[in-house]
Amino acid sequence: MIQKLIIESFRNDRYTPQQVKTSISLNWTALLFVLKNLILLAIPIVAITLSIFSDYLFLTEILSASLLISLLVFINIASKAS
Repeated sequence: MIQKLIIESFRNDRYTPQQVKTSISLNWTALLFVLKNLILLAIPIVAITLSIFSDYLFLTEILSASLLISLLVFINIASKAS
């Protein structure tokens, strides 16, 4: 039974040659949108992590980072609405 399956699976008449067409298309608007959001999110995240790692964490830095995050969220919402 196994030999029959192997023989039937490798028969040439079951496979017809077809044209293989490969193309890679990029949606540039989606790619740029994702890259923009990643960069906008990376700025406050890097600032917070650097301040945590350097033991220089003050209330003003936390407040400025949260203000920056809220401004970025507002800009993203406003850009989606327009």
